[in-house]
Amino acid sequence: MSAGKYQFQLKASNDNALWSPYAAKLDIVVSSSWKLYVYIALSIMFFGFAGWLGFKYHKGKDKGGIATVNKISEKPRTVPVLPQGKGEIPEKLKVTAQQLLDKMEESRWYLDKKLSKSYLAVLMGVSESTLSTVLRDVLQISFSDFINGYRVDEVKKKFHDPKSRDYSLLGIAEECGFNSKTSFYRIFKKFTGVTPSEYLEHMDDNK
Repeated sequence: MSAGKYQFQLKASNDNALWSPYAAKLDIVVSSSWKLYVYIALSIMFFGFAGWLGFKYHKGKDKGGIATVNKISEKPRTVPVLPQGKGEIPEKLKVTAQQLLDKMEESRWYLDKKLSKSYLAVLMGVSESTLSTVLRDVLQISFSDFINGYRVDEVKKKFHDPKSRDYSLLGIAEECGFNSKTSFYRIFKKFTGVTPSEYLEHMDDNK
């Protein structure tokens, strides 16, 4: 490189070959001093590394947003459905399972914070062992996941209802059958992949 004035420009692209609209610029005046060459080399390395870090940061934020969307949109419905097709499950248990699903939708027993398996069996008019068999063999779900799935779906309905947006997260959770903030956050993330706050933020971003 001969003596004179130079300008170094740096642009970066992401994994989709989209280039940043801005370039980092560095004006250089080259003389015959070897120390200046060292300074130039270090400056180029610094600006290049800084630009790379900045772009990776923003790309990471974008990817984080996409991941959150996928977690929400790709998550299957939390409430179980009756298996289709013929199998070895007795027809009587299938009928009871369908009645259970219908009653849960109609009566919304899951809103009761103290709902237990034994009490649900009483409400259904079946023995607790029969209810356990229906959950385990027909719906293939635990009692806690069965009930909490309905509660999480109810919370999401509240989130989408403008009338509920003035309520606190804990207030909504309690209305939907959760009895503590800790369990609500843990269970909601288990079923949706995100926290309640992240879910609401995603909703606001897509308005």
